[in-house]
Amino acid sequence: MYQKQGEFCALCFDCPYHTDTNTAVLGSLPPGTYQLIIYMSDPLFDWDPFPLPHLIMWFEVPASADQTVTATRTPAGLRLNVAGVTGASYIVESSSTLTNWTGIHTNTGAPFHLDVEQLGLAEHQFYRVRVLSDGISAPAPAPPP
Repeated sequence: MYQKQGEFCALCFDCPYHTDTNTAVLGSLPPGTYQLIIYMSDPLFDWDPFPLPHLIMWFEVPASADQTVTATRTPAGLRLNVAGVTGASYIVESSSTLTNWTGIHTNTGAPFHLDVEQLGLAEHQFYRVRVLSDGISAPAPAPPP
């Protein structure tokens, strides 16, 4: 049962504790009010059948007409503008068939843009952006969108 930084641990008075700030991509949520419940189990046991709610965080998903990915033509090819969230990792993938996708760029944080030269690519090229899960460092095969 660890407390906020600057406070003491309820189990002992000088044991270390961990603080962390992360971004969690929850997928596509419709606009509305949500709550995230963080449970805490008893640190003396490996498994706690009755974890207690430790923290309840309310958050709002605003209505937005913003597009996640937009594309504009450039003299050399194409510019992809990607909106997203800070701290998440993204992979931009390319395909000429919509079935076989190849990773062409990874990025941590958003927004970002990617200039893609069209020289040497197939006549029709498709692009998509995926959020990478923690621990994935290489493009993973995925079905078409």
